[in-house]
Amino acid sequence: MKPSKPSKPSSKANSVRKLARTHAGLVFIRRFQNVIAKENLLPRGSKIIVAVSGGPDSVALFSLLIRLQKKHDFTLHAAHVNYELRGRDSKQDEALVEKMCEEHAIPFSVFYPKEKPEKNIEAELRDIRYTIFEKLRQELRFDFIVTAHTMNDLAETFLFNLLRGSGTLGLSPFQRSRKHLVRPLLTFTRPEIEAFIKKERIPSRIDKSNFSKKFTRNRIRHELLPLLKTFNPSIIATLAETAKRLGAGERKKR
Repeated sequence: MKPSKPSKPSSKANSVRKLARTHAGLVFIRRFQNVIAKENLLPRGSKIIVAVSGGPDSVALFSLLIRLQKKHDFTLHAAHVNYELRGRDSKQDEALVEKMCEEHAIPFSVFYPKEKPEKNIEAELRDIRYTIFEKLRQELRFDFIVTAHTMNDLAETFLFNLLRGSGTLGLSPFQRSRKHLVRPLLTFTRPEIEAFIKKERIPSRIDKSNFSKKFTRNRIRHELLPLLKTFNPSIIATLAETAKRLGAGERKKR
């Protein structure tokens, strides 16, 4: 009796392996798919500008969309803004994003803004980015701009605005509907995303300025939130849910 030949892996099994290196990675990808499907964030065939800084969150989002590109018939275009404020680090951030794009044959645009804000730096740099991304979206006639804001970003912005004395609009960040702007990672925490890129061996860059105590947001991240976690270990999810409820209340008023 001849030994039976090992069966060939099914096309489905092959596609699963292409999606992720690990089972944990596959679970994360499926969870991401469920989010964009449930909330109808990125319909099939969408043309998407992906904002990629090179940091863990943005490369995770970019990698997710690349892996789902064929299945969902996405058209992707990466956009990177290099403010040239961090010397060699800024160049290395750009190089990482460019390499990612080359490896996956994704069109890539990089921008070098001339504006150098001196006050309210974070807000002004954000406005510069969004203006650039929207202009690119219109030029390419794409459908959406996606950014990699996470649940942690939502919680931190809530606290940042609370400390400044904001009203309900400020206490419901990222909740206002913007026709072309999508944030598909708001239900994911930063540690979950960092675990995903580590297991999937996705390289990323760390912005050292994120650890500087001269920025209020960093003090919230590294000092205030760890303290609040001693009162409520689920404080990130609690603050994010509060922001969502306030946002829902604001929408009902309109």
